[in-house]
Amino acid sequence: MIHSNDVFEIHLIKSARDGVIEAIEVKEERILGVQWHPEEMVHAYPEHLSLFKKFVAESCRTTCP
Repeated sequence: MIHSNDVFEIHLIKSARDGVIEAIEVKEERILGVQWHPEEMVHAYPEHLSLFKKFVAESCRTTCP
């Protein structure tokens, strides 16, 4: 559990050419944040659906009922 007084290092993983942050990671708590819209991309890139399903499954490994 993360409490408001905990301090973690946020690592920048990916940014766009225009400087927009696209992915971050907090290794201490298995936190990964991404800016991504697979629901808009699956028709042009079907492999994105598989990646999205894997991301959801991994996210649910410890947090979903």
